[in-house]
Amino acid sequence: MLHKSKVERVTIRQGETLNRYSFLVYQMMKSWRKECVQLTVEKKKKTIPGSANKEDTRNSLLQVQIIEGVTHLFFTFLFYLIAVLVISKFANQAYRFTYSIFGSVAYEKGIGTEKTLQVKKNDTWKDVAVRLEELDLIANHHSFYIRCKLECPKGSAPVPGKYKLNSNQTYIEFIEVLNGDTVVTEDD
Repeated sequence: MLHKSKVERVTIRQGETLNRYSFLVYQMMKSWRKECVQLTVEKKKKTIPGSANKEDTRNSLLQVQIIEGVTHLFFTFLFYLIAVLVISKFANQAYRFTYSIFGSVAYEKGIGTEKTLQVKKNDTWKDVAVRLEELDLIANHHSFYIRCKLECPKGSAPVPGKYKLNSNQTYIEFIEVLNGDTVVTEDD
C-alpha cells in the first residue's frame, strides 16, 4: 500500500490535480468516450444511404439529430400529457368519493323514487348498504358504509323492520331512519 506522501500528483487542467491511479482511470474513460463517439458517427454514416462527401454526411447527421430531438420532445410531451390526465382522473374520482362520504348527497334530486327496504335481525350496516345500492337508493355502498361507521356509535346495527325510503334522501336521513331515530316504518 502506498503512503499518501508518495502518491504522485498529475495536473490535468489548471487547478485540478489527480493522483496517478485516478489519472489512469480518467485517461481510460476519455479514450473510451472518444471510441464511443467514433463508433456512433460510423454507425450513423452506415445507416445514411448515399452520403458521398463530408458535407452530405454532416447534413444527414444534422437531419437525423433533428428528427431524434423532435421525436424525443413528442414522446416526452405525450408522457406528461398522459400523466396529467391520469392524475386528474384519479383526483376527480377521489373528490367524488370523498364528497359522497362527507357531503349531503342524494341519489336523485326532486321527487325521487320510493322503495321498500327490509332489514333483517342480523343485518350489518354493510348488508344494508349493499341492499340500498341494489335498490338504486344510493350511488355507492362503500361511501355509505364509511359514513355509517363515522356517524353511528361503535357496535350499533340497523334496527330490523320494513322501511319506505326515497332516493332523494341523503345518507344522514337514511342513517337516522335505520337507527330508529325517526319512525318511518311500514306496518303489514
